Amino acid sequence: PQQSLIEIQPLSHQKQIASPKDDRPLHRASAAKKKSNLFTNSVLKEAIEILPSLPDTEDIGIIRAFLKENLPFSGQNTKDRYVPYIVNRLFPDGKADQALRYFAKIYSGRQELRDACFYRFCKAEPLMLSIFNDLLMPAVGYGRLDRLKIREYLAACYPSAKVISLSAQAIVSALVAGGLARSDRKIISFSYRNPLTASLAFVIHSEFPYPGMYEISNVEQNQAIKSMLWNPDKLLAGLYELRNLGILAKVSEIDRFRQFTTRFTLEELV
Repeated sequence: PQQSLIEIQPLSHQKQIASPKDDRPLHRASAAKKKSNLFTNSVLKEAIEILPSLPDTEDIGIIRAFLKENLPFSGQNTKDRYVPYIVNRLFPDGKADQALRYFAKIYSGRQELRDACFYRFCKAEPLMLSIFNDLLMPAVGYGRLDRLKIREYLAACYPSAKVISLSAQAIVSALVAGGLARSDRKIISFSYRNPLTASLAFVIHSEFPYPGMYEISNVEQNQAIKSMLWNPDKLLAGLYELRNLGILAKVSEIDRFRQFTTRFTLEELV
């Protein structure tokens, strides 16, 4: 699990981790990071449902006030407690970006919106990427996973944690809310999915935010894209479809050079 988490860190952070200069700060930082990765609430279903209704503003203070008033929970303390979960996961840059808010209005109630929100959830909660790498991907051929495996995995990663069951429930809740899995009390059922055009475009332009040329292998090997459970054999066809629609400027496969070229920022895309 630690290796999976290190792999998704930015290159500058990798260099910091690899530095042999000071073992003690590295140990303390690793321990703090490991502790912070455990979460006990998903609230993704509620976030997806309320997102299309958000006021048309990037002001995060106004968004917080709106959520406190309108989240579908009876207790105000519960609303106040859940607002940071939603804001920090869906708007990690500290502003309610126009791209996700407009995307939510266009695709309200549809899988495309669930995909976009689940993608941001996974980016904000690195533990989800570890769950995919270490548990879901090895089991995708079977199409099911015992929920007990998640609790055992978390207990092995966080032996002193007292919220293992709550965290396992939150992980399953996020998978179901994102439309990636079905679940009963014992089993999670899931399989590869064909990427929806708008979903793929949203994630591609989030992972590659600046217009330019990129290696196709960077899409195929991208951890966040893998967490969407999109069929790897359909990704290349999805890129060509985006090109045919004029969303991507170019897709080319010449000898060993396999590249695609973006023309929009995420906001321009939406």
